Amino acid sequence: MKDTLTNALSLGIGGMIGGGIFILNGLIVLKNKGYSPYVWLIAVIIALIIGFSYILLSLEYKSNDGTILYPEKLIENKNIKILFGFLIILAYVSLITVYSLTMGKYISQYFNMNYLYVSLAVIVIFICQILNYFSYETFNAYLDKVVFIKLIIFFFMIAILFIKSFYIKSIPETNQTKLNHFELIDFFKLIGYSFAVFLSFEGFEMISNMSNTIENREKNIPYAYILSILIVGVIYICISYLSNLFIAHQLNETNHYSSFLYLMKCITKENYGQIIILILISIASISAINSTLYVLDNILDNFKNYFDKNSILNINIQLPFLNQKRNLWVWLACLLSILLLFLPELVITNTGSLLFLIIFGFINVLGYLLIQKKEHKNEEISILNVRFPYKIAKSISLIGTILCIIGVFYLFYDNFIYLQK
Repeated sequence: MKDTLTNALSLGIGGMIGGGIFILNGLIVLKNKGYSPYVWLIAVIIALIIGFSYILLSLEYKSNDGTILYPEKLIENKNIKILFGFLIILAYVSLITVYSLTMGKYISQYFNMNYLYVSLAVIVIFICQILNYFSYETFNAYLDKVVFIKLIIFFFMIAILFIKSFYIKSIPETNQTKLNHFELIDFFKLIGYSFAVFLSFEGFEMISNMSNTIENREKNIPYAYILSILIVGVIYICISYLSNLFIAHQLNETNHYSSFLYLMKCITKENYGQIIILILISIASISAINSTLYVLDNILDNFKNYFDKNSILNINIQLPFLNQKRNLWVWLACLLSILLLFLPELVITNTGSLLFLIIFGFINVLGYLLIQKKEHKNEEISILNVRFPYKIAKSISLIGTILCIIGVFYLFYDNFIYLQK
């Protein structure tokens, strides 16, 4: 069965629009005010640069094993492959934690029962794990519909807020940041926050899991990566701009995690507006967790080959009334995700971003090695009929690697400062 461009976009967008934007939007607006949209814009540019190597690798290697496959093709050292596999698994585990945490936070705050958010997050993880037992065809059909609903709600909310912004007679002074006060130090701060929010964009790499089954792959693979990043980027930038415009003066260190609830109050004063947000967060979080679990299952299926086939960890678990089987590894990953829920929120989100920056940095190194290999064989490098000279292609991969290294150092420093407080 062939996957369509729509399926690939659904997987990428479904993976990106999860808990990240809901839990980080308020923080970015609180810290950056009028500059907050630029944080997301820089993150989009970083994602596109990193996505270049992903496009090349996905076009070169036909497989549904995704990111974990590429070291197999370009690296000989087995220990490096195992370490890389562990990093990918931990990164996906952190994603599940962030998505479930966000849903738990919003629901518990809405009902004024903040002490329940961890319990709710645990329940969400188990529900998604059970949903992950449905067949691949069922998963695709479900994901396409859910992502479509998610996008419709987002664009509807953005449209209403933009329309309402034209009728605002006065904007609170605290929401305004004049561009003529922009300094170089502000620019470096924006780049730093762009790395911190990068977790909200990592989902585009899930598209690599369709590189073998997607139809018209030479066109659809590049389109899937580029369009998913741009669509999600537009949503994030608009939401950030509107959040600064309407609610920046209401946010503080304790309530910024629930910024969407305050944003919805600007559309309607009735409770059903906030209920819509809770529905949106539930749809976004559950679809993102399901996308993550689907990809994680593929990754673990490949990763377990490094170990003894008779190991207890290679046991498959089947649930009553469901034909699909899932490896014990997937359940252990979910357990680890639950344990991460007890860490501070900033540490959870920064850890996820940190892991994916390391992974993406390594992927860009692999992209560079692939370009070298093609240069040695005198093979053309082209994306969507655009031919890239070897030097330019190498430069893009190197820039992607350097950006990831900078991001890793920034997040190490940010986490260190936070833990010192």
